[in-house]
Amino acid sequence: TPRCVPAGCEILSSTRLICPKHWKSSGKHINVNWCFICAEGGNLLCCDNCPSAVHEICAKTSATSESYICDDCESGRTMVYGNIVWAKQAGYRWWPAFIVTENCVPDSLLNTKHSRGDIGVFFLGTHNWAWLPRKRMFLYQEDDAECKAKKSDLQTYALALKEAENLYRVLKDIEAQCTEKIISKIEPPSYKKIIRNLPVAPVTVKDTITDYDDTSFRCTCDEFDKCGSQSSCCNRNLQIECTETNCNLQSCENRRFVNREYPQTEIVLTPNCGFGLVAKEDIREGDFVIEYVGEILNEAEVERRIKYKREERNNVYYFLTLTKDLTIDAEHKGNNARFINHSCDPNCVTQKWSVNGSTRVGIFALQDIPQGTELTFDYHWEKRDSVGTVCRCGALKCSGLIGSERPPRPPIRKKIVKYKSSKAV
Repeated sequence: TPRCVPAGCEILSSTRLICPKHWKSSGKHINVNWCFICAEGGNLLCCDNCPSAVHEICAKTSATSESYICDDCESGRTMVYGNIVWAKQAGYRWWPAFIVTENCVPDSLLNTKHSRGDIGVFFLGTHNWAWLPRKRMFLYQEDDAECKAKKSDLQTYALALKEAENLYRVLKDIEAQCTEKIISKIEPPSYKKIIRNLPVAPVTVKDTITDYDDTSFRCTCDEFDKCGSQSSCCNRNLQIECTETNCNLQSCENRRFVNREYPQTEIVLTPNCGFGLVAKEDIREGDFVIEYVGEILNEAEVERRIKYKREERNNVYYFLTLTKDLTIDAEHKGNNARFINHSCDPNCVTQKWSVNGSTRVGIFALQDIPQGTELTFDYHWEKRDSVGTVCRCGALKCSGLIGSERPPRPPIRKKIVKYKSSKAV
């Protein structure tokens, strides 16, 4: 799509192009005479690569006028075909225009002399065409329609602003529709689905077994008290799953790990946190949601994987502590639990249970969770660097970084409303 192609580039083939930044820009460089942040004039820092200008205070920068590069240029953001821009030609004022691909430029303009990397623009309102360098245009914003026209060009400029506003709205609608189609086709990252933990050598299944005698906690429940959530089952209270050895009930309700008694869930793409997991049915407080499964690693393998991910600049982790010396990694092998996102105000919690002697991690509901609600738990990450991972959970008591301490919730101040006594007239 043209809206993915940098304006002014030279297309060599269907897969190759030359970026317009490689061309030496033609014409004199100019900047606007107002601050891009507060829209006021004064002493401004002017970007060397585009027309933008800012006040030092507004931009919160210590850069000098000789070295200032705006955030957009610093990040590599550039204009693409199909953008609405403010463009300046010769001595005319900044004017709303539309960037078009070269095959849409009329022959009269196509045959006009221009420099390599110049961009074909269609001026709104006047419907004139021109070749302009990138440094003589900047992106149009949604609220730019509020600009006022001078008396000398009131009618034409007002028409240009109106056309720009309407075109911007149409392009936004098209972009939203395209984004929706793209999102509907996005699939979760590939991984191998497993139903139980898989030890990675030198770790073995025996390493997860705890030293306890499961016959010492024999359940005394009967058919009327089936080791359920409201029962007095000693195993359940100690977070031990019942087995044939410590419970005789055939209809025992405390074998949820072994029987994989999970409520229905669905993997969805969330607005801010990538893929997540939502409940497809109502979940009650205390219910077992799902077991967190993956590869079981020792400390050396965990450190090796962390080092590799840092080298690859991959900051997505699926680690969960199993025991003092073992960690579960669900990145390459796991189940739906790997999609549960972090929250500073979660609706689920992790619990370690003993199942047939092995330590396993289950995720349980902290509260009643209605159908369609995203499932979350607190990762309690150990902070390994000074930067940390930005938290996007959106909770009122969000710490801002995953693993950081949360600020205390501010006290709620009661609003006191005073009423005047009414008097008879």
